[in-house]
This record gives sequence, C-alpha cells and structure tokens, in this order.
Amino acid sequence: MSQEDSFQQEIEKLRRDLLCLQTLETYRAQELAAARQMMSEARALEERMRRLVISMCEAFEPRALTELLRKGRQEVENWSVDDWVSWLLTTHTRTMRNRGTEPDRARSEEERLGQLEKELQQEKLRAERAEREIAFLRERLRQAEERPPREFAVAETRQQDESERAEVCASGVEPVARREESGLEGREKSGEIGEYWGSYPRELVDGVIRVLARGQECRRRQIIEALGLPWSGRLSGLFRFLAEGGWIEEEEVRIGRGSSTLLLSLTEQGEWLAKMLGETPSFGLKELLLRHRSLEQALLALRARDLLQEWGYEVSLWPGAFRTQSGRSCQPDLTATLGKTIYVELELHPVVRSPRTYRANAERLAKWGIFHEVNTGALYIVCPSSVVESQMIAEIAVWHEVTKQQVHLFATCVESHEPRWWQERVFG
Repeated sequence: MSQEDSFQQEIEKLRRDLLCLQTLETYRAQELAAARQMMSEARALEERMRRLVISMCEAFEPRALTELLRKGRQEVENWSVDDWVSWLLTTHTRTMRNRGTEPDRARSEEERLGQLEKELQQEKLRAERAEREIAFLRERLRQAEERPPREFAVAETRQQDESERAEVCASGVEPVARREESGLEGREKSGEIGEYWGSYPRELVDGVIRVLARGQECRRRQIIEALGLPWSGRLSGLFRFLAEGGWIEEEEVRIGRGSSTLLLSLTEQGEWLAKMLGETPSFGLKELLLRHRSLEQALLALRARDLLQEWGYEVSLWPGAFRTQSGRSCQPDLTATLGKTIYVELELHPVVRSPRTYRANAERLAKWGIFHEVNTGALYIVCPSSVVESQMIAEIAVWHEVTKQQVHLFATCVESHEPRWWQERVFG
C-alpha cells in the first residue's frame, strides 16, 4: 500500500469520526431539550398536585387547616406536596382516633367527605358564575346611570382582506342584515348592543357562540365542522376576532409529538351573549378541567372521544360517579357503548416501577382494582402516544404481578391517524 493510499484511508476515518461526533452532539442537544421540557412539566404537575392536596385538606380538616394557617401562614406556603400529604395523614388519623370510630364508620365518613368535596366544587363553580354575572350586570347598570345607552363594547371591527371574506362567505353561510333573536332584538333597537359580528356573517359568529355554550366541543376546527361547514385555515381570523373582542379565551396545549391545539372557552361577556341567544352555558372547558385537572388531559379526553366514535362507540364525555358492587366509588373518565358499556381511563403519566416499590402505591393499586371490577376483569386505557401506551402496558403487567389478578388489557393511543383497534394483552 502506498503512502498516499494510507493518508487517504486516515482522512476517510477522520471524516467518519467527525460525522459520529456531530450526530452525537445533535442527539445530546435533543436529549437536553427533552429533559428541560420534562422538568417543566414535572414542576407544573407537582404544583397541581400541591393544590389538589391543599383542597383535600380544606375538605377533610378545615378547622385544623385554619389553625395551621393562623399560626404560620408564611412557613406553610413553602411546603412541598410530601409535607402537605404527611400533615393531612397525621392530622386526619389523629382526628379519627379521637372520635373513637370503628373502621367501617371511618370508611363511611371518608366516603361522605369525598362526596361533600365534589358537591363543594360544583357549588363553587355555580357561585363563581353567579358572581361573574352580578359583576357584569353591575357594570352595565353603572354605565346606564352615567350616560345614555350606547353600543356594547367590543373590539374595533378590523378590515379583512378580500380573499378571507370571500372564503368565509363561500363556506355556505350568508350574512344576514337583521334577525329576530330572543333577548337581542330589544337591545339592538335601543342601541345597547352593536354589530358584534364585525365583518363576518352573523350566522357564523352566533353559531360559534352556541356550540361553545353547549359544551360538547371547544376546538376550532371541530366547532366549524359542528356547524356543518368545511374547515379552512383562513377561518382562524374569526377566532382571533372573537378573542380580541372579549367573547372567548384560548389556551394552547400539546400532547404527544403532534402540533399544539387551542382550547376555547366563553368569557363572562361570551356567556352573557350565549344567554341572549337562548343558550344556557353548560359543561365546556372549565368543567373539563374540574374533571381532569389539566389542559393536557382535557385535550386527551376530546381526542379519545373522537377516536372511539370513529370505531362506532357511543361515547359519554361526562359520565357520573357511582358505587361498585364492592361499595367503592368509581369516577370514569369516559364511558363507551358498543353492544355493552365499558369504562375508559385516560393516562398521561404511567407509573413504571418494580413490583417491590409499586406494591406501596396504594392509590394506583386501588384505581386499577376498581376498573378491573367494573369492567369484569378487563381494563380499557387510552394514551396520548405509542410511547406512553407501551409504558402503560408495562405498569399493568406490574399491577398483575403484585395483585395476582388475571386481567385482559385493551390499550390504544390517539397519536396515530391510521385505522387501528385496541391493542390487547392478557396477563395471568
């Protein structure tokens, strides 16, 4: 071999090494970005858990919590989730011991307190709505007393380019000059409310408000499709117009590896307009967050409903709580009926641990035990991605190993747009 060939081989080897280093550096940067994202999500989850535990403290030990805050409010503000859980367990155990109740009575008391907590959350929601309505009406009264009625305050009508207006009108909704609407006719004639629809067809704007008020959908594209219209990206200007006018609010959320989604809800002003249109706001994004605790799980619930409906199921997004035959409380995320009714759980964060450590997780053991009972030996789980789905299968395998119960697992994810069905696993 000549010296020139030897040099050439050495150069080729150096090039390969350089390419490997570049690939390694790119991978390292991606891993760092993913780690930062996971840390951010973990901090947000920890804060939500902390608020939830504090709410439980308020429900189970209101007097003790009041006394604790009175003695050292600044100190407890820095408490972690573990600190709050430890305090709640210690205080509630002492309370139950002092009462001298028997185990059965203690269990009954805990269940009663859990039901009272749910009722309290519903009452808080109704009270918040009532307070918003009262504040809004007071402001309207103050304006009426100070000056003659004028147009209802909305964002200034923005000039839309010709192509956007042409596409909106071509969608099948023609502008209407005036329409008889219950609650709005008199206000329009008196000048109390102006042309809140701006340069868009009024039928289209009213339709969006109505769909949001009914609460079964809170995503842009699906709202337009619920009106029987084809979706177009140019219609995004309509939602920006409604947000700038103070009628709706938008929250951006992402699950899995897909693009982010905007979840919509009516503002106080938007709820008022819905009532003027004859719709009483019910359910919607705010109620979804009360059930699922996070925007990510609320979005997963909507996508899971879409997927199951594509498969032919009749899906309920708002199933009620009930008692199992063994007397345990069950609150499913979804119910789906296709011949028979199944109780479906949504999972974003599987608990993947060894059987030894998993055995100490009483909450997860009890959760899957409840759904194993109501589904007569089966579990139905929907995940955001195939990665989470694989982790969830691993967790159920550990659950089976710890509990020694045979389980038929049906798992799927909303990530893939390809036709698919439940991924089945049998343990035991």
